[in-house]
Amino acid sequence: MLDNERIDELLDEAYSTDDEEEMERLAREVLEMDEENVEALILLADAGEFSDEKIDILERARDILAADVESLLANEDASFLEDDTGMLYIAVLQRLGFAHFSEGNDEKALEIALEIQRHDPEGETLGKTLYYTVLLDMKRDAEVLEEALKDDMESPAMLHARAIASFRLTGGDRGAYRALWDAFAAGPEIPFHILGYSGEPEDDATEDEYEDYN
Repeated sequence: MLDNERIDELLDEAYSTDDEEEMERLAREVLEMDEENVEALILLADAGEFSDEKIDILERARDILAADVESLLANEDASFLEDDTGMLYIAVLQRLGFAHFSEGNDEKALEIALEIQRHDPEGETLGKTLYYTVLLDMKRDAEVLEEALKDDMESPAMLHARAIASFRLTGGDRGAYRALWDAFAAGPEIPFHILGYSGEPEDDATEDEYEDYN
């Protein structure tokens, strides 16, 4: 029988530590008690150093959640992102998508980005950031501009992707110049993230800083 109280204590400790080795130790202790604990698998992936290792762990987590996600989607009254299962699933997909991107698996990362967006029509997750990041990496600049034109929300991710794509397609013309200024006004650090030179916001980032990356 699972000791859920002890598992919760270990997870709380893992979430609160800044020591990745300690996080890994605590996550593994949880998994010894419950090998299908998705939160522990996410923490284990977060503590991992290499993207290929993260991918294996996160794909296992996704498989564990698959049946519950299917049931959630069948419930027309349920809000996907407000449900614990839905939130966990998105957390897994976001990490898995960026891990695939880091490994150069752009097609898989793009597929995951599209799935995230299907569950997140309001753009509350990093799905759109991942989507534009992958399109830029694949040099699909015309598609970036087409998607930006259809995008109802002028998110920082869209604005920066549009600026980068415009510059690469047309050079420094008036349109690209304006797109660049619009993008920098939305968040000057984001281009480095979109181009893969920096990571996602740290866990202690403010809500506004985190929202800038959506």
